[in-house]
Amino acid sequence: MHDDEFVHVEYDLPKLWIDEPAGRCLQQVESHLRGWGVCTNRSILDRLAFRTSAKVLPSQKIRRPDVNLSDTNLHAIGFVAPLSLRDHLTAVDDGKLKIWVLAGERIIGQFYLRIAPSVFGKALEHIADLY
Repeated sequence: MHDDEFVHVEYDLPKLWIDEPAGRCLQQVESHLRGWGVCTNRSILDRLAFRTSAKVLPSQKIRRPDVNLSDTNLHAIGFVAPLSLRDHLTAVDDGKLKIWVLAGERIIGQFYLRIAPSVFGKALEHIADLY
């Protein structure tokens, strides 16, 4: 491949795409955070993690064969993390759950997931049933 056929992009920090929950809106109490990211620095992607103010989301890195970056200088990685709204109710503010993006322990970004009102109610009912 010639240099003129190679696309050079500089993403010092990861650029993320969220596949689930669709529309970044939680429609179920139990769901998954699923998506992928690209970055010029592979080591940052290897340390990619997520957390709310309540706790860290236990995430796994996954292969994304549907992402073709062969003609670029970028690296890609997929991720999936189980997300139970019950575990993060204390982090919900104004119907949204803030997710911090980490590289190791360093915060490098953030995004929000909206919470459908019916889902928020179901999560609260479950907590009330415990007491």
